[in-house]
Amino acid sequence: MVYWRRMPRWPLVASIPMSFLNLATRVAILPVLALTLPSPPAMGPLALGSFALLYSQLLLPTPSGAGAVELGFLGGAAGDLGSGEGWLLLAWRFYTNGIGVILGVALAGRIYGWPALRRLVGRWSDPH
Repeated sequence: MVYWRRMPRWPLVASIPMSFLNLATRVAILPVLALTLPSPPAMGPLALGSFALLYSQLLLPTPSGAGAVELGFLGGAAGDLGSGEGWLLLAWRFYTNGIGVILGVALAGRIYGWPALRRLVGRWSDPH
């Protein structure tokens, strides 16, 4: 509680609309990508499916790497995406996860330096 009282209020207040903006833009990625399909599904179920696929694991966690999101995506949770669903899934995963990881690694390299990141990766890969 000591740190809570010392913290300036503006970062907390600014984080609220930014969190909603992050949520809205991540959910909107799938409907925007689906617009590239010859006959895209309805936007309402697609947006709801996108939200569920992105955030359902907060309530119902599955083992990491089990492919539950991919299975739900390809199983129709985002609507009938036709024959282009594989490429759409790949693009959706890249835009919702890949870009953030790439930017995070680049920012960490810029802040801490690439030698520090190599040492960190070396510690993870060392079996001892």
